[in-house]
Amino acid sequence: MAWSARPIGEQGHLLAVGAGNKATLWNEKGESAEEPIKFTKTVADVGWILGGTTLAVATSTEIIVDDLVSDGDSRRFTAKDPILKMACSPCGKWLMTWNQDCS
Repeated sequence: MAWSARPIGEQGHLLAVGAGNKATLWNEKGESAEEPIKFTKTVADVGWILGGTTLAVATSTEIIVDDLVSDGDSRRFTAKDPILKMACSPCGKWLMTWNQDCS
């Protein structure tokens, strides 16, 4: 789970929580900010890039990056081995993953 460092529109700061095959966004009042975002695979980790409005969700074999303010397309990055955790560099240039070695 991860809090956005900046407010996201009128919803304010949001907490992203991954559970099962969904990511849910909650506001500071404890209310669901929108419908859960559903994925085809289990969510391994969630994080905000640059603490801003872009949410990164790691599933077992891919990372989906989506700017929640602009309704643009999300970007997908696939991984060879299952993803356990991820971390974004402070500059936003690097998104690193910790993967399970399947060799």
